[in-house]
Amino acid sequence: MPSIFARVLLFLSSYAPLSAMLVLLFWSKSLIVAGISGIAALLGVIGMLLYLRVVGRVDGVPTKIVACQSRGEAGMSYIITYIIPFLAVAFSEWQEAAALAVFFVILGFLYVNSDMIHINPTLNLFGYRLYEVTLDDGSVYNLVARGRVQRGRTLQLIRIGDEILFEKRR
Repeated sequence: MPSIFARVLLFLSSYAPLSAMLVLLFWSKSLIVAGISGIAALLGVIGMLLYLRVVGRVDGVPTKIVACQSRGEAGMSYIITYIIPFLAVAFSEWQEAAALAVFFVILGFLYVNSDMIHINPTLNLFGYRLYEVTLDDGSVYNLVARGRVQRGRTLQLIRIGDEILFEKRR
């Protein structure tokens, strides 16, 4: 399981697209907010890439996939539920920005402590997909994989969370 630090970086990466939008929205209104948003986006993406590099060095366990279902809708519901409502906020008052900051702190706490690292739109932007897979021993996991996963294939898998696997590419 990733450390808390790695999970925080993955949380930041999950909101990198929103952070980039906030940079654009605040560039002329508040360079401080734009700067903080830009730093959060960069830290998240760089942290995610470093995490993927570290995970890629771990030896995978060959495992047969007996059932597989795409979970791409999880990323879309993540974006719609948490990001879109805040794009309508005008941020004309400091209280609105403070409320957004409190919201992200609470959301970050839930994300990090709920082992939700696999629900990450930025991973999708980098070519990773989310699947629900059943393994040959009958256990069911969320799988983060690059490319399509098919039933009957044997993949090199790395456990990165309680119910999360990552496909190691050769």
